[in-house]
Amino acid sequence: MKNTLANNEKKTAYILTLPAVALVFAIILFPIFANVWISFKEVELKDIRIPEPRAKKDY
Repeated sequence: MKNTLANNEKKTAYILTLPAVALVFAIILFPIFANVWISFKEVELKDIRIPEPRAKKDY
């Protein structure tokens, strides 16, 4: 009986810590994958746009 209770507690502990571990891995791994994706993305001069003025003209 004690062995079954210990197994249930182990399973519960893993289930309760899984979201926190997944969140930490997502915070760490998402920027790494984003940087790899950006590094292999092809960028050309036409992709760099000239900034447009946003101010209103007073007449």
